[in-house]
Amino acid sequence: MGKITKNTSYNLSHGFFLTGFLLLSLIFFTVSLASILFLFGISINLLTFAIACILAFISTYFVALKFLSSNQITIITAFIASILIFSFSLFINSATMETTWDGNWYHKTAIGMLKNGWNPTRESAVEFYDSVKNPIKTPRKKEQKFTYENHYTKGIWIFSANIYKLTNNIETSHSVNLLIMFMVFCLLAYLLLFKLSPLAAVLTSAITVFNPVVAPQLFVNYNDGLLGLFTIANIVSLILIVSQKDKKSFKLGFILFFMTTTLLINVKFTGLMFFFFYSAAFFVYMLASPQLRSLVVKKFILIGFMATIFAIFIVGFSPYISNPKNGLHPLHPLAGSGKIDIMTKNSPKEFIQDKRPLAPFIKSIFGKMNNFSYDSPEKVELKIPFTFFESEFIHLKAVDPRISGNGIFFSGIFLLSLAIIIIYIAKNYRTKSTEFHILLCILIPSTLILLIFKEMWWARYFPHLSVILTLAMYILSRQKGEIFSTLFYGIFFIGLINNCLLLGPNLENGKKIAELSTCGDISQKNEIFYRLAGDNFYGTLFNILDCRQSNPTKFKLSKMSKKFDKNKFQNIYLVPGYLEVFYEK
Repeated sequence: MGKITKNTSYNLSHGFFLTGFLLLSLIFFTVSLASILFLFGISINLLTFAIACILAFISTYFVALKFLSSNQITIITAFIASILIFSFSLFINSATMETTWDGNWYHKTAIGMLKNGWNPTRESAVEFYDSVKNPIKTPRKKEQKFTYENHYTKGIWIFSANIYKLTNNIETSHSVNLLIMFMVFCLLAYLLLFKLSPLAAVLTSAITVFNPVVAPQLFVNYNDGLLGLFTIANIVSLILIVSQKDKKSFKLGFILFFMTTTLLINVKFTGLMFFFFYSAAFFVYMLASPQLRSLVVKKFILIGFMATIFAIFIVGFSPYISNPKNGLHPLHPLAGSGKIDIMTKNSPKEFIQDKRPLAPFIKSIFGKMNNFSYDSPEKVELKIPFTFFESEFIHLKAVDPRISGNGIFFSGIFLLSLAIIIIYIAKNYRTKSTEFHILLCILIPSTLILLIFKEMWWARYFPHLSVILTLAMYILSRQKGEIFSTLFYGIFFIGLINNCLLLGPNLENGKKIAELSTCGDISQKNEIFYRLAGDNFYGTLFNILDCRQSNPTKFKLSKMSKKFDKNKFQNIYLVPGYLEVFYEK
């Protein structure tokens, strides 16, 4: 699939790794430093973010010289590429707005409070909100306990809050999605370039990271796509460890493993489960291989233990440690006493009633795209792969559709990819190659997760299912022949169309809301009134603060009564659909 000189490929490979590593280091050091300082009573501040940036550049430069022996041009190019990616992510996200219920609810609230001084290791979200430190001077309802803000993992929120601190625009907080997508793309491309041509490596990496869960969530604060991306990055680190390409890759694999494990466990609670299953599978392979058993096992146990301790006790102190300290399950509110059932009402009734482990997953993959839940009388309608119906297109604007959540055409390319993988296994099951064992280390835990956890039918809860396409494209790109090349490009382009259909409506919706949004004369008024679409959307009130950057003096913020003099007040839609603001004319 195209020829390129060895030296050019060498520099390209290093360039990809260094770019990805710099972006990963930026996120890792930002989250880690902030988490450590939380324990000492220091809240998020720009100095910490600046130090994290410096550490990211220094560590990347060290890796470039120590482990890769990269030339200066490659290093500088990677630095410039990383800066451009960071700048582009901020710019494009500043031109869109959060459109989702959850994003304008607890995601924005948590990010806004963290940016403005909330230290989750020292106080609850309620205590901060009611304190003088909170710049939002408006009463909360007594029943509003900020449960998710208090008890969910905060890794991504911490980084997003640092971005918000930098820009004073809460809408740039979801730029983390593009950053992490590019980061994982670069690291995966580096790995694949060991075996594939540059074109094949780039296309395979692109369709892996720009997947059906990431695409619709690129410009919102949902973190399901990020969970999938960090799971893929963690798998990349495990492959580098066991593939033993050379001593440098082996060491780089362990560095990546520590960093990605720390972040994966702190994206969502599910990250802890994904980390355990895939690490366990690769660990069994290490034990089974005499060479790996002598070279890797002890280091893997040590570094895995250190990464887990750091991820849970330092970065994840809130909630993994703070929850038990307060008499709650470490995974509260998803487990233990006081558990909140978030699945029953969100699931189609037939999925709750069907006790067969894989039935909901199969129906979700091969059904017509839809987004109904428990109270709906609708039933899942199965369809022939690669077909589509007009009724499906209205659901493309959802960031988390329940039925066919991986896209209109995904069932077809999923089935094709699965067939390619099965044929490969049938032909190579007697082999002792590293590639075959790595394939099993990905497929076996993935299958176990689907069998054990019934909730994985929802695309957003198993956000790295696209690795099936990755494996199929890798197998095809290693074969010679026009039919294999045709299948490779077929999976790529159909997958690209499928994912663009999910991205398009959501990006357009975000841009339209941003265009409708206006600050009006908020910055000039001493008293501002607001009306929320629901009592949960406290996070949107930080948009009011953003509008007052030019006049940060104290002002009075009050809830607008149902009856008011329309001739006396000017109203604007600051966050259309969620927050309406009023002030005297």
